[in-house]
Amino acid sequence: MAPIHLLLAAMVTTAWGINFLASKVAVDYFGPYLSLALRFALVIVVLAPFVRLPARRIPAAATVGFLVGGVHFGLQFLGIELSGDVSSIAITSQLYIPMATVLAVAFMGERIGWRRSTALATAFAGIVVLGFDPVVFERLWALGALVLSAVPMALATLLMRRAVGIGALQMQAWTGIVCLPFHALLSWMLESGQAMKLAELPLWPALGLLWGGVGAAIVGQAGYAHLLSRYPVSTVTPMMLATPVLGVVAGIAIYGDQPSLQIVLGGLMTCGGVLILIMRTAQRGRATVVPSR
Repeated sequence: MAPIHLLLAAMVTTAWGINFLASKVAVDYFGPYLSLALRFALVIVVLAPFVRLPARRIPAAATVGFLVGGVHFGLQFLGIELSGDVSSIAITSQLYIPMATVLAVAFMGERIGWRRSTALATAFAGIVVLGFDPVVFERLWALGALVLSAVPMALATLLMRRAVGIGALQMQAWTGIVCLPFHALLSWMLESGQAMKLAELPLWPALGLLWGGVGAAIVGQAGYAHLLSRYPVSTVTPMMLATPVLGVVAGIAIYGDQPSLQIVLGGLMTCGGVLILIMRTAQRGRATVVPSR
């Protein structure tokens, strides 16, 4: 890989890795659904030039966008609100890759050998180990929401294999269009004090929103798509496993996480299982999609 593309890969993993912390800071202040409504409003403003899409592509873009931005992010940000740390969020976010494999086997007739089966079991076992961390164990509802959020992301990953002719930024734009009213409605129904929070907006939650809406959703996704256009999936996607590592580091350095042995061991098991799944899937010629963070 050329040095300039190594730098781009580092930018993508940094954008996505820091986003776990940025999302936690934003959600702690705004709440999950107002955070998402504001994030998607920002995405729409920035990506307005990319909204144009052939009519026949719109249903696929809207479906995938709602699964990712509406259901996945809705559950994930609920988990982020309930969570007491950043590290478990960063690690659990990788679970959609083994979950996509499970769905492919169950509903698409895909067959997997013993290596991928072992990797699958290891990835899920890592989440179980992570659940015994004292901080995580006290907030198992958070872990449950984060794990459940992997299901719509996994389903979207499978649908993306067939969503041809839709660019990464077009997908982001339509995700914003579909999900802004959805999360605005949820915020109106379930949250309060929105006007006051916006009027008294502190710097760090504002930066958290900006990082998520521009850094992670736009810069990160565009950079990742550019890398995939030039290099094989088996070259690019393993590099993205630096994302949860950076998320854990940011949680320790800035949010004050104190990862236990369970977090470390569970993280190694989950990320190791995911790495094997990525490599084995790529060798078999199936694309492993990493949707937006």
